Amino acid sequence: MKYPLLMLLAFLFTVAQKNNRVEIIHADTNSGRVVEGEQLRILNGHVHIRKDSVHLYCDEAVFYSRQDFIRLTGRVRIDNGLRKLRGPFLDYYPKTDIAEAYGGVTLTDAEDTLYARRLRYDMKTDTVRAEEKMVYLNGPRCIRLSGERAFYNRTRARLHVWENARFEQRDSSTLDTLHIRAGHFFYFKTPNRYLYARDSVVVTKGSFHARADSMRYVPDEEMVYLMGRPRVTVEKNLLLGSRIRALLDSNAVKHVWVNDQARALSPRDSLSGLKNRLSGKEIELFIEDKKPVLIIARENAGSRYFVESETEKGENRATADSIYVFFREGKADSIVVSGGVRGTYYPDSYKGERKD
Repeated sequence: MKYPLLMLLAFLFTVAQKNNRVEIIHADTNSGRVVEGEQLRILNGHVHIRKDSVHLYCDEAVFYSRQDFIRLTGRVRIDNGLRKLRGPFLDYYPKTDIAEAYGGVTLTDAEDTLYARRLRYDMKTDTVRAEEKMVYLNGPRCIRLSGERAFYNRTRARLHVWENARFEQRDSSTLDTLHIRAGHFFYFKTPNRYLYARDSVVVTKGSFHARADSMRYVPDEEMVYLMGRPRVTVEKNLLLGSRIRALLDSNAVKHVWVNDQARALSPRDSLSGLKNRLSGKEIELFIEDKKPVLIIARENAGSRYFVESETEKGENRATADSIYVFFREGKADSIVVSGGVRGTYYPDSYKGERKD
């Protein structure tokens, strides 16, 4: 039913007083009815409502006077100047500036987008709780972060994601993608953008595979820091230590550092079961074209490497200040030891006892 202009103006004044300055900017029709003792006011068609700087748009808005909230349905949009929210259903509480949306919701700002089945947005504190199939996207950095639950706190510029949480960053030129899985992600946007993950962290990119209890990733530097029983595999080379960091680039992992109780293991071949072993306080692995080219052990370094030289194959056992292992086509080709050297070289033809 349509109301005369005078009655509509009187209604707008009443709504503005009762619901903390809620203004009805436009509606095609305005009607009212009483349901279970509660007075409802119903707006239909191109509805536009404003409360302070918050603008709400929808196909239908129902004002619940006793419960003091507004239910919006049909092409719902909210714009508060900071973010825009879209979805099919939303309950808005004017006194607290809280919006509860469901049915598939999109929240966007200048460069970020968040999707979820359900979402609670507190516009006074600028905090967001999202549930069911949450996906966060940052287009400029090709970042995708997903999980079943999420909480965003603008004051701390932090997005917390958990339950089946996954992080992906795709390289725009090579289409190679960094994949990270963890129990919890904490994504910080300022002052420096970085991702912290904990609980069963798994990282993969190309031939690079890593596991750890926790991890920190700095997207702008493409640096991964692994803590808590970290282990890294690159082209069948297993790296272990107290802490590991890896430098990524648009193509693949380029450089891996292992600190404290560093060890490196790799199979000599696929048949013998023999393993190359390298240890030291620190180990560095250099990679080109996704294959190892050089590995260095420093400080109390020890090695047991099977060298696949074209001239003579054999096993090199040594201790030194530093040990350099050079690779050819992904296999150990030669070894250089430096400082306080002690060691033995056993040709493959040697049949006697081999001692460390």
